[in-house]
Amino acid sequence: MVAVLPSETVLRDMRKDAAHNLGCQTPNVGVEVEAWEGSQGSVIAYGCGYRLTYYVACQTNLFCKFSITD
Repeated sequence: MVAVLPSETVLRDMRKDAAHNLGCQTPNVGVEVEAWEGSQGSVIAYGCGYRLTYYVACQTNLFCKFSITD
């Protein structure tokens, strides 16, 4: 099985979304792929003393949908 990981473009969009939800500036938000299998998994976004977990499902590395799980 080949893993389909989110591209930097998708991670950038996720950082922007997280910044809004965390009350941070986008440059202060980091993201880290946590658990991943095949084309889906979870990504942690952190910044300004908070963190969010996103569930991410990708069709290709440039086309992924994500939603906050906590």
